[in-house]
Amino acid sequence: MKAKTTMMSICCVFFLFGSTFARDGELPGDANCDGAVNVLDITIMVNYFVGNAPDPFCADNADVNGDGLINIMDVILTINIFLGDDPGGSTVTDIDGNVYQTVIVGNQEWMAGNLRVTKYNNGGAIPTGLGNTEWGSTTQGAYAVYNNDGNMLQAYGLLYNWYAVTDSRGLCPEGWHVPSNADWSLLINYLASQGFPNENLINGAGNALKSCRQVNSPLGGACDTAEHPRWDDDPWSEENNFGFDEFGFSALPGGFRASIGSYSHLGDHGHWWSSSVDIGAHAWLRAIHNFSGGVYQPSTSMRDGCSVRCVRFVSAH
Repeated sequence: MKAKTTMMSICCVFFLFGSTFARDGELPGDANCDGAVNVLDITIMVNYFVGNAPDPFCADNADVNGDGLINIMDVILTINIFLGDDPGGSTVTDIDGNVYQTVIVGNQEWMAGNLRVTKYNNGGAIPTGLGNTEWGSTTQGAYAVYNNDGNMLQAYGLLYNWYAVTDSRGLCPEGWHVPSNADWSLLINYLASQGFPNENLINGAGNALKSCRQVNSPLGGACDTAEHPRWDDDPWSEENNFGFDEFGFSALPGGFRASIGSYSHLGDHGHWWSSSVDIGAHAWLRAIHNFSGGVYQPSTSMRDGCSVRCVRFVSAH
C-alpha cells in the first residue's frame, strides 16, 4: 500500500478491522505498548493527533517514521503496518543510536530520514565545528549542523562533506552504503516505471519523493504546516508543486553548506550526496526543489556540505 491515504480510508479501517496484528519486539505503531499493532493503536494516535491526551501513550512507538513528530503520516504508516503492508518493513540504527524508519522502493531499501550520525562505524569521531576557512580547505571528512542551529539537527539531519561520505571507516550503518550515482538512477527509473516520471510535472518523481509537510500544502491537515521540518511553498503557485510522499521516502530540504562556509536553501532545496566522482574535485548528487516536480543530477565541490541517505539492496518488493 502506498503512503497516500485519505482520512476517509482511515475511518473505514476502524469499522472493517477488529483483530490484532501481533509482531515481535519493539513495535513502531504500538501506541499503547501492549505488544500488538491494532485498531486501538490507530484510535489512540488519532486522538493524540487531534489534541487529546490518551493514556497510556508511547510516543517513541507512535513516531513511526522517526521524524520527531507524531502526525497524520504516522497514522497512515500504522494502518499500513496493521494491514501487513508496512512500506519500510524495518528500522535501522546508526552507531550513535539514532533510529531511522526505512522504506522499500523496488529492490532498494532506503532510510526515510536524513543521516545524523557523528561517528564512523569504527567509533572514530567525524570532525565538526569547523569555521568557514577550515571547512573550505579540509580534505578530511567533516559535518556541520545547518547554521549551527541545534533545532535543525533533529528536523533535517546533518550536512556532510564528500570526504566523510567516502571515508573507508564507513558513514552508513553496517550493511548499508551511501548511494552511488547508479543507485540514485535506479530509484528514479523505478519511480518512472510506476507512473512518476523524472520531469517537472505535478506527478513528477521529485514530488512523489518529497515529504507532504509543506507551507500551504493542498493536502491539508498535518501536511499544511509552516513548522520545521517542512518544504517552503512553491514560489510560483500556479505550478502547484507539492510533496505527496507516494513511497514514504519523506524527502526533506536540509539545505546546503557551500565550500566557502555559508549556509543556504533550508526549506527550499534538498541535496543528497552520491559516492560517485564527476571530474576533478567534484562529485555527483541529487537535488529536489520546492519549485519543481523533478529530481536533478548536478555535481558540486567535494568540500560542500549536503545531506545523506543510506541504501541497501533487498529482494524485489
